[in-house]
Amino acid sequence: MLFVYIPGDSFMHRMDAVSKLIWMFSISAAVVVATRAVENLVIFAWLLFTAWVLGRLPLLVQAKRILPLTIVGLWLLVIMSLLYPRGITPLTIGPLHMTYEGLDYGLALFFLSLIHISEPTRPLYISYAVFCLK
Repeated sequence: MLFVYIPGDSFMHRMDAVSKLIWMFSISAAVVVATRAVENLVIFAWLLFTAWVLGRLPLLVQAKRILPLTIVGLWLLVIMSLLYPRGITPLTIGPLHMTYEGLDYGLALFFLSLIHISEPTRPLYISYAVFCLK
């Protein structure tokens, strides 16, 4: 189950809803700017670490939540590796050409698809935070 509130008593749970919303927007901006596989891998690893340390969310719980997203990520990886329009082509399969650039972009999309934010805030407080930002 993705994007579901997980009750707990951690730093992230006690943080103000407005602060968490601003944190979520800043992570979203970093993801939009990151276009390389390494950049998205660093953001993904940072979010896992943050959820583990500040949110006290066990790594096994995080892995179970990410598992359904790997199907989408692998699909994006294969599609972008084979259909990227230009670049150095190390492999050709019929009309499909795998490129290094497409592979890098596909890996970036793979890690991007795995990034999700398990919000340690009840939906009521999120709506209040959005109202406060107006």
